[in-house]
Amino acid sequence: MKRILIVLLLVPYLRASEYIYPVAKVANRPVLYLIYQKSPHHIELWEWDYNTNYAFQMLLSRFTPAGLSLLPDEGGFSFVDNGIIKIKQFLKRSPRSLELDAPIGHVELLHWVTNKICFTSGQYQDYFGIFQIDYEGMVYPLVMSPHTDCLYPQKVNDRLFFIARDDRRIYQIVETLYDPQGINKDKFPERLKEYEEQCAKSQVILDYQFQPIVFLHMVSCREGYVLAHPRALSKKDKRIRFSCHQLTKKEKDWCSKELFSFSIPTQLLFTGNYARLYEALLPLIPLYDVNYIYYVDCKNGINLNTYKFDRASKKSKRLTNSQGEEQFFGLALLSNKLIYGGRLCDNLPGQLSGELKMGLNKGFIEVLMGVNSF
Repeated sequence: MKRILIVLLLVPYLRASEYIYPVAKVANRPVLYLIYQKSPHHIELWEWDYNTNYAFQMLLSRFTPAGLSLLPDEGGFSFVDNGIIKIKQFLKRSPRSLELDAPIGHVELLHWVTNKICFTSGQYQDYFGIFQIDYEGMVYPLVMSPHTDCLYPQKVNDRLFFIARDDRRIYQIVETLYDPQGINKDKFPERLKEYEEQCAKSQVILDYQFQPIVFLHMVSCREGYVLAHPRALSKKDKRIRFSCHQLTKKEKDWCSKELFSFSIPTQLLFTGNYARLYEALLPLIPLYDVNYIYYVDCKNGINLNTYKFDRASKKSKRLTNSQGEEQFFGLALLSNKLIYGGRLCDNLPGQLSGELKMGLNKGFIEVLMGVNSF
């Protein structure tokens, strides 16, 4: 009887955390797309008009829209729903599933080149490769390497940059030509054979050895950023430390320099935790602007705050002061305002509009109203 009573008393404290944060903005309309996470296993997509302060749910609740990417003309977007690629056109009532003609799995994020062509990293057999996918689901090999995972692709003009991780867990940043193979072939095995016969040469531009790196972000053919993290990650750790490195090409050689470090609460990342983010690290990565880099950090505690790193002075400044159960993350720039979201706290009531009635982070409301302008 005592055990049952203890469990009942603990239930309110083990309730899944809810979050809301921006994931995309539309250039030609006063609109932000928001992810509303109701549990560690389910998220919803909402559209919010920040002029009228009206919000509505964009997809039925049966969809779980992770890794949202706007199409280049902003006439629609893609997302990954439990491993299935979906494309939603605004003129269409429902999203369509993109059925691939190759056995590619574990796709998480699409990068659109045109409204009909994208590229991504996905698993083929035992390793991850990089592939171009068209609107009909035809898959064209871009980069595949034996005994090596090719991850986090970035396209700049006709060049393709990515992170390579081999069987020894050695990490490198590689550059090659963006050259999809088998364009005139009808079947994937034929395209794969052509790739193996004609694949372009790749060049290692930076070797990180056994230092794990993730989320490569290129701003040009001569500059980019990447995040490094410890080799061993454990649920027992309260925080995970990441460091942001700037990649620059001087004449013919590339160099890497650490700019700043930040920590993320472990409970937001690991499965089995009631506070886990469905999109894991994706809403927690830095936002790169021309003069500043915006990021979130919990320092020595467990509360995430927003910061900005001045690229000229090489100094960081804290922008928010989270308290209690507040967590601030999910960064977006709107004119001269930094937009961010975070954990929904019961003691901070608020709403976006009549249809989105929930408690919102006080900081989220303040920034949307322009308090943190700069």
